[in-house]
Parts: sequence; structure tokens; C-alpha cells
Amino acid sequence: MPQWVMSSEPTFTLDPARPVLPRPDDGIQIGWTPRHAVVVHTGSAAPTHAVRQLLSSLSDELSWEQIVNLRCAKDFRDPDDIRSLLEELVAAGAVIRRIRPTNPASPVIRLVGRGPLSDALAEALRHTSARIQHTTHSVHGKSWQHVDLAVLADDLIADTRLLRMLADAEVPHLSVRARDGTGLIGPMVLPGITSCLVRH
Repeated sequence: MPQWVMSSEPTFTLDPARPVLPRPDDGIQIGWTPRHAVVVHTGSAAPTHAVRQLLSSLSDELSWEQIVNLRCAKDFRDPDDIRSLLEELVAAGAVIRRIRPTNPASPVIRLVGRGPLSDALAEALRHTSARIQHTTHSVHGKSWQHVDLAVLADDLIADTRLLRMLADAEVPHLSVRARDGTGLIGPMVLPGITSCLVRH
């Protein structure tokens, strides 16, 4: 498992195939056909306008913390009423519950190369959440233990000693190079799963 997946929290989103429809009895129907639709009966604990706004907000994928901070959440009697409603809608299939990583540690990308291509990649990757390590080709003896991805740039032919080190450390690595003004990306090597760069 990648080291950046630390824990998880649920997110909720309305099934995009089910429209939200008003009903004459002040209820809310989720889905077109009455036989398969889910009907939400509103009341003092969950007013119609608040439920409608909540369902509208769930067109985006939201965490529990984001849901309770919605403006419409204040109109529910209690946060537990929102939780109960969500659980019922998830059980009925009207709302999709997913697990996503939270508080992730940033993945470590080690960029190996010396030249304009590796410099450009380093600059571009600085705008991501990844932790970037930029080294030249003198990487022999460096630890690869906490590196999640190595990007090998600038050389048309990769150093075979470096490739052996990456394979032994089981570090995924990606070749990025330029030839005749054209950028070449790949192959991506997953040690033990795909063939190594020496064979490409």
C-alpha cells in the first residue's frame, strides 16, 4: 500500500441518475419512477426546504464535515437528523457513500536528471502536493526507502545500475525524455509487475 494512504473518511453524493422531484404532499421524491423512487417525508426535524437544499448540495461529493457546515444544516433540528436521513438514503441507494483518503502524507517523487527537461519537470511538480527531490545522476548509495516514484529524465538511455537499484528497492519509475523535439513519456515500470526499462 502506498505510504500516503493513511486513513479514510466517508463522502456522500446523490446518485446522478436519480433526479430530485417535488411531491404534492410536500415530500421529496428521488428518482423518476414511483416504483423505484425514494420518497423523503419531511417534517419539523427536517423541513422541506432544508432537505431540498441538502440534496441539491449533494450533487457534489461532500464529507460529513462539509455537510454539517452547509447553510441548510442549521435548519435541521439536530445533526443526528441529517445523519439518519443520509443513512436511510444510502441504504435505499439514492445517495452513494464512498471512502476516500484523508490527511494524506504527500507522496515523495524523486526526479533524477540534469538538464532542461528535468528542470522543467521539477518546476511543474512543485505546484502539486507531492514532495519533490531533484537529484543529478550521482544517486548511487542514496536510500530509496521512502520514495514513492522515481522520474528519470534527460538521458535517452537510463543508467543500468540505477535501474537495478530501483528494482531492488521496488520503487516504481517513469522514463521521461525528449527526442528530436518530441517528448517521450514512459514506460512506467512497476517492479515485479511490468518489465524493466532495460528491456524497452
